[in-house]
Amino acid sequence: MADKKRKEKVEGIKGIMDGLEDNDEQNKSSKEEKSKRIKEDKNKSSKEEKKKRSFMLTNNQIEKIYLLKAKNNSMTLSEIVGQAIEEFYESKN
Repeated sequence: MADKKRKEKVEGIKGIMDGLEDNDEQNKSSKEEKSKRIKEDKNKSSKEEKKKRSFMLTNNQIEKIYLLKAKNNSMTLSEIVGQAIEEFYESKN
């Protein structure tokens, strides 16, 4: 009698564990699909090829960039610097 109850409990636990494994597989596949969509969106949105560069800035310049970032939360730091370069270039020509 006790063995039968234990067997039922073990089978119930296995059923729960199988359900958790199914959820894990579904979460993994949905995360993979989402990351693919994000990568595709980024590729579509980038109009120009971008390259990484390093520049030395003073602490004051860095502080100003971060203040601009705080005011323009939707823009990336690269976009802020890029826009500043474009405006500077246009003012000099």
